Amino acid sequence: MTTRNTHSECLKYTPYFYDYVFGEQNTIPESAVKHISNCTDCQIEIDNLKRELQSCENSTDQAIEAARLCNMELHFAYVGKNVGCCQAKAFIAPMSLDNFNVNIPTPITVHFNHCKACSADLKFVRDFALPEKTLFKIGQVIAPFSSGDPHGPGEIIDALNGIDIKESQREILAAIAGRPESGIKTLFTFKDETVEQSERISEDPYKDWQIDVKILQHNHESAGSADDAQKQSRQANSQFLSSSLLRFAKPLVAAAAVIAVVFLMFNGSQASAGLDKVYGALGQIKNVCIKSINAADGSVAQEVWISRDINVKIFKTKNKSILWDIENKRLISRKSISGVVEESDLDADSLLLVDKSMQVPWSLLPFKTQPAGSVWKKVSDDSIDNTLSDVEVYELTWTEHGMTGKATSKMWRGYLEIDTYLPKRVEWLDKLENEEDYQLRTIVEVTYPETEQIRAVIDAIAN
Repeated sequence: MTTRNTHSECLKYTPYFYDYVFGEQNTIPESAVKHISNCTDCQIEIDNLKRELQSCENSTDQAIEAARLCNMELHFAYVGKNVGCCQAKAFIAPMSLDNFNVNIPTPITVHFNHCKACSADLKFVRDFALPEKTLFKIGQVIAPFSSGDPHGPGEIIDALNGIDIKESQREILAAIAGRPESGIKTLFTFKDETVEQSERISEDPYKDWQIDVKILQHNHESAGSADDAQKQSRQANSQFLSSSLLRFAKPLVAAAAVIAVVFLMFNGSQASAGLDKVYGALGQIKNVCIKSINAADGSVAQEVWISRDINVKIFKTKNKSILWDIENKRLISRKSISGVVEESDLDADSLLLVDKSMQVPWSLLPFKTQPAGSVWKKVSDDSIDNTLSDVEVYELTWTEHGMTGKATSKMWRGYLEIDTYLPKRVEWLDKLENEEDYQLRTIVEVTYPETEQIRAVIDAIAN
């Protein structure tokens, strides 16, 4: 990785990198978006972050962690909202899994802390000690019946009949799903960090956290005050949500790029042959050159050269070129205008990071396998402007939800060689909820050079 000047303007925009990567640009200052988008050094860091997130897909341990963090993202979706038994019960099944254990206050856990009925329900399910797959099935059943609408015990038991559990357990789960509200509602909000610690109540069990928790009795009189509290908190929480989440658990945000995919994997989604073939084809490649093109003006923003044949990686922009020589554990950089060359040793951590970034699919694919709910289709040449020969065009579309719950429609478009399924061009598009058409954000041109071509690039940098 490159070393950035800690005294530069870049430093103050670093906390916004995660929101920037995850498409939450409407939640960060316009000045930050402008700087990150136009700063070469920041773009290098953004690319490094994207590659690290992409590499999570290849690790089972990281996949489990990402799935757990997805559950956390759902917890924090209730910031500034009243949480009653109906909302809390939908989390009982995942909270009964060791991998989903939550050790910090969230809008959901604070309800379980203060509602004896929900706490007892959670203990019942945890004591069942059921396998993960069974708990996921139970969660899929309980969640719809936790909407607050009345359901008969027979109706709920019918929904649970397809799950291999004891009859006594089935009856208890039906009682949990059909149980009415206990009368306890909780409201979790973030505190303004400018409030002095001395102003806070010393007996507050959450005094070590930048949060407020209100316990509301669910009756006619308190309903109005709850609504008022929610209304007053919305504006403040929109300001503090992103920074507070980073403070509570930075990996929460760092894993967001793979959260949706992994969560769907845990719910039994099956892969599509189309995306698998592309991934498999890339796995056979030893050398690749990836050019990122600015969609606005067609200029080349950067080039990444990777050779698994001679174990090197090259990163080029108009200002500098960087060579990671894994075999010799050396980093060499050359400034384009002055021609100044700098060399340094690569330590073990840097070698590990570079090695991870050199693994397939090199950020050319959004997922290793197609997640449930996404759509993969072949596109006719009539509907797009295709100037490439001997390719077929495919599109993958899916929806992502940010921390604030806003939906963004995503599209990956691949121009694939007919015989090999190797991408020659990749386009990344998206559209927000208020947009009708997809907006082209990034264009990537892909070639597969011979090793001698890469050696020539190395010579131009190092000599």
